Amino acid sequence: MQSQLEYGNRKGTDTAPGEPDQLAYLVHDIHSVATSVSLMVDLLEVAAKEGDDDVRQARAVSAQESCHQMTQLCAEIAMCLTGATDYDPGSESFSLMELLLEVVTVYSPLFQLADRTLHLDTGCRFPHLVGNRSRMSRVISNLLDNGLKHTSKGSRVDITCASTPQQFIVSISDDGPDFR
Repeated sequence: MQSQLEYGNRKGTDTAPGEPDQLAYLVHDIHSVATSVSLMVDLLEVAAKEGDDDVRQARAVSAQESCHQMTQLCAEIAMCLTGATDYDPGSESFSLMELLLEVVTVYSPLFQLADRTLHLDTGCRFPHLVGNRSRMSRVISNLLDNGLKHTSKGSRVDITCASTPQQFIVSISDDGPDFR
């Protein structure tokens, strides 16, 4: 299965779904993050018992990132449930490389626990993007969740990139079933 995220000269394509759909997406996302936090707590306990401070520190960072995602999702859900029409998650400039490294840091222990490999190809020049960083993080996280759920033990999930003058493409591929 291969999924691609494209950023380019496509104006008006970053529109949020309608409120009922938006709430369903947010609830789905919060379930994924909650599962991630739960697994990170379990992994932190294992690392603490083994006395491995480096592993414990790496997993603590992953748990912290997941908790940050949870906080953002809770704020979006609250705004959606209250019917706030002035809520705008906003656009910001962010480094795609930093974002991907953060997501990979969160998911690497989960992939190891599931006996799968997560690989990020850092061989290209990653741009700074302007957009909703939180939403981009959730999209990538959801695709990695699918990689965990729909691949067999020993599988590898690759995050690669390509660019043209007009766009930048992030591809997430694995050997799981293709969804169409």
